[in-house]
Formats: sequence, C-alpha cells, structure tokens
Amino acid sequence: MRKKIKKEYLQLGIVAWISIVIFLLLYGVDIINPTYDAWLLRDINADRYQSYLGWKAFRTSDWTFPIGLYRALSFPYYQSIIFTDSIPLFAILFKILSPILPETFQYFGLWGVCCFILQGTISAKLISKYSNNTIIIILGSILTLLSPIMLRRMFEHTALAGQWIILLSITAFIFYKEYFFKQSRGIYFWAFIASIACLIHLYFLAMCGILLLGYMLYDFLHNESWKRIFSYLFIYLLSAIVTVFILGGLSVKVLESASIAGLGFFSFNLNGLINPMDWSVFLKNLPIYAEGQYDGFGYLGLGIIILILCSFYCRFQSFKLYELQRYKKELITVLLISVITIFFSISNSISFGNKLLLYIPLPDILEKIWGIFRCTGRIMWVLIYILVLSAIIIDVNREKSYLKVGLLIFCLIIQVYDIHSILLTIHNQYVLKIEKNCLLDDEIWQEVALKQEIQHIVLASDFDNGEKMLFGNYAIDYGKDINDSYFARNCNKEMIEQNIKETLNKGEKSYIYIVSAADRKKIDVEGMNYYYTNKYIIGSFSDYDNWLSMEELKEVICPITQYEEGKKIFFASDNRNCEKYVLNGISNNEMSFAWTNGNVLEIRFTLDKNLRETDTRKINAYFDVKKVYNETQQISVLVNNKIVYYTILHDGENLEFEFDIPEDNNIEIEIQFPDAISPKERGISEDKRKLAIALFSAEFNYTE
Repeated sequence: MRKKIKKEYLQLGIVAWISIVIFLLLYGVDIINPTYDAWLLRDINADRYQSYLGWKAFRTSDWTFPIGLYRALSFPYYQSIIFTDSIPLFAILFKILSPILPETFQYFGLWGVCCFILQGTISAKLISKYSNNTIIIILGSILTLLSPIMLRRMFEHTALAGQWIILLSITAFIFYKEYFFKQSRGIYFWAFIASIACLIHLYFLAMCGILLLGYMLYDFLHNESWKRIFSYLFIYLLSAIVTVFILGGLSVKVLESASIAGLGFFSFNLNGLINPMDWSVFLKNLPIYAEGQYDGFGYLGLGIIILILCSFYCRFQSFKLYELQRYKKELITVLLISVITIFFSISNSISFGNKLLLYIPLPDILEKIWGIFRCTGRIMWVLIYILVLSAIIIDVNREKSYLKVGLLIFCLIIQVYDIHSILLTIHNQYVLKIEKNCLLDDEIWQEVALKQEIQHIVLASDFDNGEKMLFGNYAIDYGKDINDSYFARNCNKEMIEQNIKETLNKGEKSYIYIVSAADRKKIDVEGMNYYYTNKYIIGSFSDYDNWLSMEELKEVICPITQYEEGKKIFFASDNRNCEKYVLNGISNNEMSFAWTNGNVLEIRFTLDKNLRETDTRKINAYFDVKKVYNETQQISVLVNNKIVYYTILHDGENLEFEFDIPEDNNIEIEIQFPDAISPKERGISEDKRKLAIALFSAEFNYTE
C-alpha cells in the first residue's frame, strides 16, 4: 500500500514538472516575473488588459464589505472584481499581501503555471484510477495539456484557462465509491466546487452545475434518496450565492439587467469539434453560421480526434451486451450530462456550418435567464473533457497495453504537429520581452496627471472598450478614478449619463471630461475650457493656460472652409474631400460610399463674403444617398441650431432640403439620425459603428 502511494506521488510529481516545462517552452520565463507587466498592456483591446486593469484598480482601492467591491473604474458607483475577469481568488489573496508586494505586481503568469500544473496532475489522477502504467498516465496528461480549448483561452480570456475545475468536478464520479459514497463528503466537495468556480469565473459555475446534475442522478441510482441529491443542489446554490455576495456581485447597481443580446450568436456550431478555426495544419476551416461562434471554439486537435475514433471503435468491437447492465448507471449519467451540455451549448439557434437548422422561440423570462450565460458555446468544454478522458482510459488495462501506449504516442505526435504553427505563434508572442508603450504621449496627459486638484476623469463619449481601458489604466497609474470602463457585463448607460449631467451642473474643478470630437456638444457648458489633442477633447472648469473656448476649439478641429456654389463635396471615391467640411460623423471611404457614423453628421462652411443680396437668400442642399441602413431612417436637419427639415428616408431615396442663408454667411448643418444603430447591436457582426445613411456626395446651390 505504501509503495502504491509513493508511486502515485512520483507519477504526479513527474506530470507536474512536465506541465511546468511545457508552460515554459510555450510562454517563456519572463511572464512569471510579477514585476513585468508590459506583456499584459501591449494590446488595449485584449481581455488580459481588462483583467490586469481590474486587478490594479481593485488593489489600489480601500477595503469594503462585500470585499470584492471597488469604484476606481466606475466612480461614483461600485463595481465587483467578478466583472473584470481578474480571477477574484488571486485578486483577494494578493490584495491582502499588497503592503509587502512591489508597486508593480501581476499574478497572471503565476496563474498560468498553476493552471498547467493542475490540468496535468488532475488528469493524471483520473487516469491513474484505470491504469498504473506511468507512461500511459504521462502521455494522457500531456494530451489534456495540449487541448486547444485550454491553450486558446490562456492569456486571452485568462480566467477561462482554469478548465482544471471541470476535471476536478469529474473526480466526483471517478472516485465515487472510494471517497464520495458518504453524503457529507459530497456536500463538502460540491460546496467547494461552487465557491472556487465563482472565485475563478462564473461560467465555470454553469459548467460544473451540469456535472452536478449528472452527479445527483448518479448518486440517486446508487442510493435512491431524494433527500441526498437535493442536499447537493442546495449546498451548491447556497455556496455560489454566498460567494458571489462576498465578492460584491449582488451589490452592484450600475450593471444593466441580464441581457439576451448574443444568445445564439455566441453558440456552439455542430461542426465545432472538427472545425479548426486556423488551429490545424491538416484540416481546413469550416463555415460557421454566426460570427460570434468563434467563442464556441471546440476544436479537439487531429491527434485527439484520431484517439477518440480509434479508442471508441476498438471498444465497440469488443463490447459485450452484459456490459450494458454492468455499466448502466455510468452510461445513463454520461447520457444525461451529454444531452444537457449539447442543448445548453448550441442554445435555441441550432446551426451546422453556415446553415441555421432550427430556431426555437423561448418565453421572455427563460430567454432572459439563459442570456446571463449568453456565450453558450463554452459549455461544450464539459463534454469535450469527458470525450478526451474516455478515449485515454478505454482499454488501458488490456493484456496488450503496449498497443495503447503506441496509439497514445502516435496521437500525441499528430496532435503536436497539427497545432504546431499556433504553438510557435504563442511562443514568439510571449517569449520576446517588450517594453511598455505610452499611447497617451501628448504632453497634456502628463500635465493633467500632475494636477493634484484633478481627482476624477469622466468619459462623456461612448468610447470603444480599448479606449476605455486605456484611460482607465492612465487614471489608476496616477491615483485618479474614472467613471466608465470595460466590464464583463455592460454598465447602465442611463445611470452613467445622469451622473455626467449632475457633475457638469456642479461645475467642479476636481473633474476633467474627455470626449471625441463628435461629442463636443456634450460638454459645451458655460465656464468650461478645452484642449484638443489628437482625436480627444479634454474639458475642465479650471482656467488653464493655452486652453480654448468652444468657438476656438471648432476652428482647431476643422477650420472653416469657403464653399463655392455647386462644388461637390465627395464622401467617397478617389475625389474624397469631405474632411475640409465635416466636423464629425462620417466613416472611412469605401470607394462607392461612406457611412455616416453616429447619431449626428456635422458639416460647416462659409460662403463668399461678396455674395449678392437677394430677397430670398436660400440654399438648396442635395445629398446623393447610396444606401439607407436598416431600410428606413428618421432624419432631422438643423442649420445654425434651427430645425429646417424632418423626414423618414427610405432606401433608394436621396436627401434634399432648403434653408435660409444667415447674415454672416457662416453655415453649420447638423443632420441627426436618432435611429442609427450598429451591426453589433443588431447581432449581425462585430462592427460597432452606428450607421444611418451611406453617402457619395453633397452639393449646395443658391435658389431664389
């Protein structure tokens, strides 16, 4: 017995070291250095940037209760560490240790090492139940380490690399008779799983919850006790609620209610297990129905596909009918888990390739609840790990076990070669040490940072997520807070807008406001001064040197240009010249048209000062419209802040209106599109531009 235990510890030790070696070969040593954080900040649109920013903000905030709350990224509202995917387990631990830690400290490299070790050793423990062959245990563990679904998440959606918790949950089935037949152990185990899932990522709560349902059935088949199985469900839910409460997840008011947006869009495609999505040198990419199904990536790897096919084929060939009775409980349990996993992961939009096979309408309440876990494609990981482990352990104890060893070696070689180009890309990306980049390089940012009176940064435009995090990192680095950032759940825009209006009305000098040029009117208030840098406008109620008035600001953004009657303003084609006249609201040239971008298109120009006086002094404006987004758009036209025209424009129509020429001949046209909407909001693509009409040209002519 003692020898067996020693051998088991030796096997686990070997696998742990192999796991560390594989991690270091892939990612190098530098990212483990807690004071090296440049690799986390190199891409402002990466999820690892969000995770690191959440940790930095949480670390610098005062302790509260619940302990997971902070407001440095959502001032004045509290936010929870749960919603920045910052791995609350590590965030809380290292915040406690913060006084003795260096000023710059990141734990994400350490998290990666821990994930590799736990993924490898838990796999080894599971395989060792069926084989004491050290080679089989090592080879099987390496195959689980080289699972594309885990490698793809590592340092992209870093918390979601903690897929070892799925393997840990599976141990409740594998070692049921040895450890978990006693009810109390099952209760403690599932309470722990629920808490640790919440402390890593809430999606694991759903995945492990499916395994819990399977465990409840498995336990009932053995004990036929309803009281037992519902005690597991009760303790699982109670532990989850208590953990989320302690982390502040139930205290956050600034988040919007659960959104159904994305349900089906981020689902699992039925070809997902064999669709490499650029991860294979052997297999070609397969089509998907919705762009968001990239999040349902479930490619097994060719080596594992071959292992599954060979192992299950050989098992089927030697299968005896009496084994159905012998393994009835196990087969029923696996069937239940498989059905729930597949149903949950494909969602109510069932697709194969680029075809939608079936759409199931859901009651609003069910769709809303399901929408909390809208990225349903990830749920397939539960079934993937069951398939992989099953393929590894099938027939490992047969007399000719060397055949299984040979198959595992062959499949491991194929697996490595199949994904080797991605492995090299990962290696090249992380091994090369980089220096920090200063993306806000205008001197004004340093000046603002050093002004002690400025404590709060307000983003008054709806910036994209990368920009929000860029300003958030800037704020945290200089001891300030910010009103908005990128979170796993969207913030309530109405609450944010209301807070912006309230702070503007107060006129406090401790605030600065940042908007895009398109949104300058949001901060056009009495007593405010402005600074324009690159594409951002900074507003402050303090009187700083070299800051501008609103009129001076408009001249800096777009100096007023004299317009010649009848001359075309081109928004597209090689003749595009609209930049001379457009203050904001137009997208890039797409050769035959350019989309408006946002709810307002602003055009300004001046007329010839020697324009002859007439009785009418009117101008006819004509816009050549190539497309109307979403078929119809409401349009209101203001000239020099006065409404001159309103219409509902249909696809195929052009825009034409008249207005009086002002006395000073200076014209500012504001075309408003209240129904402008982005393709992302419609669930069509990831395009975030708010589209209304596609323009080719415009011209203005005098009319009597």
